[in-house]
Amino acid sequence: MRRFERGLAAAALMVAALMPPAKAAESLAALSFLVGERVADSAPGARPNQGGTSEIRPDLNGSLLVRRDRTHMAEGGDLDMVMTMYVEGGHLRADFFDTAGHVIHYHVTELAPGRRVQFTSDPAPAAPTFRLTYEGLAGGRLAVRFEIAPPGPQPSFTLFTEGTLSPAP
Repeated sequence: MRRFERGLAAAALMVAALMPPAKAAESLAALSFLVGERVADSAPGARPNQGGTSEIRPDLNGSLLVRRDRTHMAEGGDLDMVMTMYVEGGHLRADFFDTAGHVIHYHVTELAPGRRVQFTSDPAPAAPTFRLTYEGLAGGRLAVRFEIAPPGPQPSFTLFTEGTLSPAP
C-alpha cells in the first residue's frame, strides 16, 4: 500500500509541475464573472418551481472552477449537472457531466475576459457539436445559451435552450 501511496504522491507532484497554479489562476481570472450562486429567472409560461439553481465556485486552490446546477424539468423531476473549467496546455477547457449520462468535453472558442465566454464541444466523428455561451449582465446576472449542431464538418447551430440567471437571494 505504501508503494501505491508514494506512486500517487509522485504523480501528483508531476502534474503540479506541468501547470503552476498561478498561471492557471491568471487564465481562470477571465471567467471570474461566472463565480457566484444564482437562480434561474422564470420564463413566460413556466410552471411553479420550474427553473433551477446554479453555483460556480473556485476549487483546488483556484486551479479550476466547478459549476453545479440543478434544473427542475418541465415534465417533472430534476437534472443535476457538474462542469469543471480549467487550464490545460495554456488553453481554457471544460468538462460537463449530468445525471442523464451526458458527457461533453469543451474548449473555449470565444472569450471577452470578465464579460463573455463561449465553449464549443471537441469535434467527434458522427456526433453533434454543442455550444454553451455565458454573458455577464448588469447586477451580477448571467445570460446562458445552449446550442446544438448536427454532425458535419461545418456546424450549423440551432438554439436548444436559453435563459437568464440572477444572484441568489
